[in-house]
Amino acid sequence: MIGLIFELTNKCNLNCKWCGVKKGKDVLSFDKIVSIIGKNKPRFVEFTGGEPLLRKDVFELIDYCKSKGIYVSINTNGTLINDKIAKKLNADLIRISVDGTEKTNDKIRGEGSFKKTLNGIKSLKKYNKKIIISTAIGKLNKEEPKQIIKYFYPDVKNFMFGRVLPTPELRYSQCINGFEAMKLWLSLLPYRLNPSLRINFAMQFGALFYFSFVPPEVLANGDIISCCINRGDVIGNINTNKDKELRSKPCLLCFSNCNKCISHYFKKR
Repeated sequence: MIGLIFELTNKCNLNCKWCGVKKGKDVLSFDKIVSIIGKNKPRFVEFTGGEPLLRKDVFELIDYCKSKGIYVSINTNGTLINDKIAKKLNADLIRISVDGTEKTNDKIRGEGSFKKTLNGIKSLKKYNKKIIISTAIGKLNKEEPKQIIKYFYPDVKNFMFGRVLPTPELRYSQCINGFEAMKLWLSLLPYRLNPSLRINFAMQFGALFYFSFVPPEVLANGDIISCCINRGDVIGNINTNKDKELRSKPCLLCFSNCNKCISHYFKKR
C-alpha cells in the first residue's frame, strides 16, 4: 500500500461546469475512515470532495493521520478558508482549485468564486501553509495556464495542471484533445527551468515516459474505485467488502493514456 484517497463528501458550495462528482448520500463516518486507514496503513492520504471543508471533522481526520506519521494533502476550492480555518488546517499540502484568472475562473466556478479563493490563499500564506494551485484544463481555459502562473507567482511557487475529464453528462464536449494537451505541456517547459518554480502535471497529462502507482479512492457513498480518473470502475464497497485490502495499482502514462480507461467507462454504460 502506498496511498489512499477519500472523497469526504460529494456536497459542495460551488457548482462548477465540468465537475464529475455525483451527488448522493454520504456514508463515510469518522470511525469508518479511521478503520480503513488503520487496516491499510497508507503512507499518504488525500482528502477531497465535493468540498472537504464542509465536513466539520476534517481537521480531526487530518490530525489523526499526522499523529500516525502519514503525509496528508487536502483538495479544496479555497472559498471557505479564512484565518481561523487556515490556522487549524494541519495538512502537509493544500491543493487549491483555480481554473483561470478572475473572469475565466468565475465563468467556470461561479460568480465571485475567484475573490473568495484569493482570500483563502492569503489566509493560508499568513500561516505559512504549503499550497499548490491545481487547474483542470478544458476548452474554456486552455489559454489560461501561463496567466495563472504569472498572476500567483512568486506568492505561490507550486502549480499543477490536469485535464477536464468527460462525464456522462458532458461527454467530450469540454475536453481538450491529445494534440492540445501536448502543445500545452510543451509551452510550459520554459517555466520549468525556473529553479524556484515547480510545474506539475496530473496523471492524465503524464509525460514522455512516466510510471506511477495510482492510489485507490473511497467515494462518499462507500464505493471503492481503482483510480480517481476512471470513476466508473467500481471494485467494491466499504459495506459489502469490509475486509478488502486496498492497494495502489501500477500505471504507465504517456500523454493522456487515461483516455483508454475513460473510453472503457463509456462503453460499459
